[in-house]
Amino acid sequence: RAGGVYVPVDPEHPAERTGYVLTDSRVLFVLTEAALADRVPGEHPVLVLDDPEVERRLAAQAPAPVVFTCPEQALY
Repeated sequence: RAGGVYVPVDPEHPAERTGYVLTDSRVLFVLTEAALADRVPGEHPVLVLDDPEVERRLAAQAPAPVVFTCPEQALY
């Protein structure tokens, strides 16, 4: 119902732990920056937010609507 959930990952954790967290939470993709992209285990799709092409495409999109959620919906 919330449309998405944020799963924080500490880039200083070992790759095995990061892989476990991402797999166990069944993430669809990982949002990160170029400096940390190489720390994401290979089986997880990555969207690098500071990639110039990604920045260009995000800037071209219309602003997202404000959506209010209820306390029962998942968020971190």
